[in-house]
Amino acid sequence: MTPESKPSLWQLSRDYTDFGVRLRLLVMVLMAFLLTINFITFYVVFQTKKQLESRQNDNLVAVATAIREYSLRVPLLRGTASPSPDQLDPFVTFITENGYLSLVDHIQIMDLNQTVVFSTRQNSGDSIAVWAGLTAEQRFYVGEGLAVFSKSYPVQGLWYRAYYTPLMNVQSNRIERVIQTEIEISDVRHLDLLTRITLIIWVVGIIVGLGLSFLFIRQAVRPIRQLSEEAHQYRTGRGERHVDTNETDLRVVLETFREMVADLQEKEQRLRELYAQAEQRAERIENYNDYILRSIGSGVISFDTTGNVTVFNRTAGAILGRTEAAARGQHFTTLFRQNPALQALIENILTENQPLAHQEVLLEFEDKPAIWVDVSLSALYNDHGTLLGATLLINDLTEIKHLQEQINLKERLSALGEMSAGIAHELRNSLGAIIGYAKLLQKKLAEDDPRRALLDAVFKEAATQEIIVRDFLAFARPSQLTLTAVNLETLLDQVCKGIESREPVVIQREIPADLPHLAGDENLLRQVFLNLIHNAIEARTGDPAHIRIQATSLPQQQLIELHIHDAGHGIPAEILPKIFNPFFTTKASGVGLGLALVHKIVLEHNGTLRVESTEGEGTTFILHLPTSG
Repeated sequence: MTPESKPSLWQLSRDYTDFGVRLRLLVMVLMAFLLTINFITFYVVFQTKKQLESRQNDNLVAVATAIREYSLRVPLLRGTASPSPDQLDPFVTFITENGYLSLVDHIQIMDLNQTVVFSTRQNSGDSIAVWAGLTAEQRFYVGEGLAVFSKSYPVQGLWYRAYYTPLMNVQSNRIERVIQTEIEISDVRHLDLLTRITLIIWVVGIIVGLGLSFLFIRQAVRPIRQLSEEAHQYRTGRGERHVDTNETDLRVVLETFREMVADLQEKEQRLRELYAQAEQRAERIENYNDYILRSIGSGVISFDTTGNVTVFNRTAGAILGRTEAAARGQHFTTLFRQNPALQALIENILTENQPLAHQEVLLEFEDKPAIWVDVSLSALYNDHGTLLGATLLINDLTEIKHLQEQINLKERLSALGEMSAGIAHELRNSLGAIIGYAKLLQKKLAEDDPRRALLDAVFKEAATQEIIVRDFLAFARPSQLTLTAVNLETLLDQVCKGIESREPVVIQREIPADLPHLAGDENLLRQVFLNLIHNAIEARTGDPAHIRIQATSLPQQQLIELHIHDAGHGIPAEILPKIFNPFFTTKASGVGLGLALVHKIVLEHNGTLRVESTEGEGTTFILHLPTSG
C-alpha cells in the first residue's frame, strides 16, 4: 500500500461519524425498541392470562363449594337414589337465584359410575362431558375424596376446563356424588397461543440482535485497530507520515470529555454546597416558625381537611392539658369530645368555610374544672387557593373572667356600702336613744331594785349591737389606705406569734428571705391575716390546729402569691361560692362580715382572693397582692 492510498489517521477517526455508523446505531436502537415493545406485550398478555385463569378457577371452586354446602343442608343430592325433576326444583332455584350460572358455564352432579343426576347441559348423558379432561390418576383421587382440576378438553368445537368435587357421606365416609363445575376457556387458550408467539418472536429477536451486535461491534472495532496500528507505527518511527496526534478527533474528544468531567464535578460540588445552604435555610425557617409557635401566648391548633390535628403548640397543651405528641394526629371530635359546640364550629370552617372571630366558649374536661376560652377559627389555603385545613386560636379567659368577677363584686360592695352606711347611721341613732332611756330608768331605781338586772341586760345587748353596727360601718365605709412598703415576713411573724400565744395552733411559715415588700396598709393587711388565720383555727378537727403559710414572688406580674392552708374539715361545694358574701355565715355566732371585709380589703389593695377547698381534706385561701417595687 502506497502512502497516497493508505488511509490517514484523520480519515480513520472520521469513520465514527459517517453515515454507515449512524445507520447501524439506528438499526440497533430500533431493534431494542421493538424487542422492548414485544417483551411488554408478552408480559401483559401473560399476566392477563394468569389473572383470567385465576378468576376462572376461583369461580369453579366457589360454585362447587356453595353446592357442596347446600348438599350438607339438603340431603336430596346425596344418597344412591336419583331425585326426580320436581325434587330438583329447589336446587335449580338455588343456583339460579345466586347467579352461579353467570360464574360458570355448566354444572353437573353424577355418581362414580358416570350416571348424571343433574346437569345444566342439554345433552346430560354426554360421557365425554362427564369425565372429560381427567386422567385415570385424577379419577382415582376423586374417588378418594379429593377435589381436582381437569385438563382442558373440547366439546362441540369449544374448549372447557372442569373442577370435580366429591360429595362424601360423613357417617359412612363414602363418596356418594361428584360435583362437576365447568367453564369455557377458549379466551385463555387464545391468550396462551398469543403468549407463545410473542415469546418466540422475542427469543428470535434477541438472537438476531446479538448477531447484529456482534457484527456491528466488529465493524466498530476495525477503525480503532487501524488507529492503534497507525499510532504504534508513529511511536516506533516506522511510519512515513508525521501526524500530530493533538489534531485527531479522538484526541479532541478525549480532551473535551476530560474537561466536561472536570466541569461537571465542579458544578456538582457547587450544587452540593447550594443544596446544603438551602437545607440550612429551610431548617432555620422551620425552627423559627417552631419558636414562634412555642413562644406565642395563644394556643394554636391546625387541622387538615379531614379534621386531624397537624399543629399543636405548647400554649394549647397548657390550656387543654394535653401534650403535643398525644394531640397530634387526633381528630377534633376526639380532642374536644366534651365540647359539641366547639366541634360544630370546627366542622363549619372545614365544610362550609365559615370563619369565626373571638367567641367565648366554655370548655368542659373530664379530669379538671371547665374554663372559659376565646376562640377564633380561619380556613388555611395554599398559594393556589386550595383548602389545606383550618387554624384554631385559643386564649384562656380564666384570669380575665376572674378579674371581671372581682370588678363586679367591688362595684356591688360599693353600692351596698353606700346603702348600708345610711342604715347603720339610723340604727346607731336608735340604739343611742335606747341606751339613753335605759340610763334614765336606772337612775330612778333603787340600788337593790331587782329590775336593775333587766336594765343591765339591756345595756349588755346594746353594747353588742354597737359592736355589730361598728363592724357594719367599717365594712360599709371606703377604707382610707395608708400605703407603705410592708415587710410580709415581719408582719406575718408578729401576727402568728400573737395568735400562737393565745390559741392551740401550730403555724408553719415558708417565707423566702428575699421576698419583695408589699405595697399596702399594714393595719388593714394585719386584719386580713388575723381573720384568715382565725377562720383556719375555727375549722380545725382537733387540737392543735395545723396551718401552713407559703409565699412566692411573681416578678413578671409584680405580685406576691400567698397560700394559707388548713387541714380542717373543709367547705361544702354548695356554699363555697357564697363565703365572701356579706352577712353569710354558717357559725352559731357572728353576722358573716369577716370574710366579706377581708375580701373588700384585698380588692382595695388591687389584689385578688380565691379559695380552694375539699371536704375532709382542708381549705386553702390564695391571695395575690401587689409589690412596692
